[in-house]
Amino acid sequence: MRIVLLTVAAMLAFSTPVAAQCWAPAATRSPGSTTRDALHDVRVRSFRLLAGAALSAQDQEQLEHSIAARSYEHSQVSQEIRERVRMAYQDHGYFKATVADPEVHVVGQDDRHQVVDVAVRVDPGRIYRLKEIRLTGAKAFSAEELRPALLLRPGDVFDMGKVRASLEQMLRLYRSKGYLNFVPVPDPRVDEDAGLISLQIDIDEGPVFRAGALVVQGEETAPGAKDKLRETWKRYQGAPYDGEHLLARFLQDLGACPGLRPEEIFSFTLDERAGVVNVGITLAQRPQ
Repeated sequence: MRIVLLTVAAMLAFSTPVAAQCWAPAATRSPGSTTRDALHDVRVRSFRLLAGAALSAQDQEQLEHSIAARSYEHSQVSQEIRERVRMAYQDHGYFKATVADPEVHVVGQDDRHQVVDVAVRVDPGRIYRLKEIRLTGAKAFSAEELRPALLLRPGDVFDMGKVRASLEQMLRLYRSKGYLNFVPVPDPRVDEDAGLISLQIDIDEGPVFRAGALVVQGEETAPGAKDKLRETWKRYQGAPYDGEHLLARFLQDLGACPGLRPEEIFSFTLDERAGVVNVGITLAQRPQ
């Protein structure tokens, strides 16, 4: 098996028994940050929907607030606002709502942003309801086991927000069993005459991935550190890899200090051919 160890995000050292009875990282990864030229940022001062909105006053107010409460990249402002408006309508059953290009008017500039007012005209169309949901391709779970993940029932307003949330719940369920490549593909089929949508979800489960090797590098700051890591890992090697949940349990068994997050300590390598996820860890480096 070929193991590729990625650059480790954090160093891990054993704390001494006198200081504490837990592990603590010698260093943690600082979140990456990106900076953009301020001239490429746009802040929406006001946003309004033009005639034909069809949302309730409360929903319209929430949408207007969500659009105006953030900034946008200059090159993406029209496209992103249009998509956000379309999604908001689809979340209320207006599955075929059409959204015109936003009318963007520059009204000034502050220290960091170009300031604009935005107006959008929407043709909401009709409200659609769910006729049925069909699942295809599921083998690891029965339809009965997957049903609780589905947040829509026949007759409900066809809420795309609930469709997305259902797919997320299915994703979490499959990944809890090691199906890291699981992909659900929604296929809505519209009956215009009845105003109903049949939702077919085509499931590509992919293979089960298991916990592979633990690769330990760096220098021990306490005798037996590497042996303890490897011995404890034996309890997990070969188990379905469910991501950070497995690694969190591993840290707990090691007696890690509270608050440590797996992504700050471990590196990961997916070995598609072997069907395993190899995990890397680097102990504190010896001072130069």
